[in-house]
Amino acid sequence: MELENNMHFMPNTTRHTSIGTFRKGTIYKVDSKDQRVKKSVVPHLITKDNPKGVFVEMTDKQVKEHNKDVTSVAPAGKTAIKTLKQATNAMLEAQRDAAKLTTERAAALEQLETANDQLGAATTEIEDLKAALVAAQSGATQG
Repeated sequence: MELENNMHFMPNTTRHTSIGTFRKGTIYKVDSKDQRVKKSVVPHLITKDNPKGVFVEMTDKQVKEHNKDVTSVAPAGKTAIKTLKQATNAMLEAQRDAAKLTTERAAALEQLETANDQLGAATTEIEDLKAALVAAQSGATQG
């Protein structure tokens, strides 16, 4: 039979101790027989003799009850690593798509510049033909 040396507690405020930082509202499970816990956590527990403590000791039942009300931010049925891999793959695919679009955009801009140059040349040719037509009509009416 295993002896129960585990203790659950939840800080009311974030507290920096010699064994780590305990964040407000997070439930921690520690070994109550550990000397570091006895030194860093136990003195800060809220008790009848220490009503100004910052750590609330919790029973297993209280922990289970608390966890019922907590909603996980991780997608249901997926591990954090799998989710991270999927996000990384999606980001890489988006980067590839962005690179492809950048290449396509550069090609389209080059085609636009070519078309603009051709339009300028055609406009100049039209202006030259108009001038020649006007000159030809002027010469025909005078002669």
